[in-house]
Amino acid sequence: MPVPQNLNLTLKAKLFQGLADPSRLAIVEALRSGERTVSELVAKTKLSQPNVSAHLACLKSCGLVVGRQEGRYVFYALKDQRMDVLIKAAEGILFNISKQISSCSNYECQTGKKCVSEECAAYIPPSPRQKQNESQLA
Repeated sequence: MPVPQNLNLTLKAKLFQGLADPSRLAIVEALRSGERTVSELVAKTKLSQPNVSAHLACLKSCGLVVGRQEGRYVFYALKDQRMDVLIKAAEGILFNISKQISSCSNYECQTGKKCVSEECAAYIPPSPRQKQNESQLA
């Protein structure tokens, strides 16, 4: 049974949203070369241990990363090695359009801030009716 197109688009958007955070992307990048422990990821990404652990939990719960217990260590890896292909494709695209992407302000959060916080992730734009009501009050 084919996936309905709108659901397919929603799932694709969620996949890319999971990679949109620089910390999560740094972890995915570090895992491209193989399994790593939290300590190794901290050293490789220069992120704090709590930050790495929190992002790993997010990536794991979304199905992008798996953990394998070995003694007292957990080794994390990409669940699907095609993530490497996806990142390589992105690098190829960026090779040609990096200046445009770098100067693009369209991907900033609707609150006017860079999308790096839960505030941005939780932001729900006002509905047209809310905008209309606000303009009538002004």
